[in-house]
Amino acid sequence: MWECTATSRATAKAKLNLPDGSQNGEKFLVLGKNASGEVIVMRIGVLTGQGGSISVRGAGAVAHVHYKGLVQRPDGADHSAVKFKGIPSFVIGQKGRKVWEVGRQDGNYMYRTVHRSKPGNWKTFKGAH
Repeated sequence: MWECTATSRATAKAKLNLPDGSQNGEKFLVLGKNASGEVIVMRIGVLTGQGGSISVRGAGAVAHVHYKGLVQRPDGADHSAVKFKGIPSFVIGQKGRKVWEVGRQDGNYMYRTVHRSKPGNWKTFKGAH
């Protein structure tokens, strides 16, 4: 079980220069623990297009940002880290004000809002397998 408190605010607006000329890429970060047990950022990058697989040995959690134009809450495409790697995944809304956890409960892929005081109730995806 990971327990960690974090806060953030936008400090820069990065521009993407993707091969297709678009600005549509999902920024992500992978978290893990070092030998001392401290939570560290293991990788930062951009997934081009919509979705993709992030593979990092020793990863403990993955978070990614939905860019403008995507549905901001998680959908059935946001459960790949949970499904294929068995690690928690977090979706951050474009403005950084909303964060959702993606997980598996009772064999179903689900998501819930992350609040400062406690997590929200699990909700079922539509179309996740």
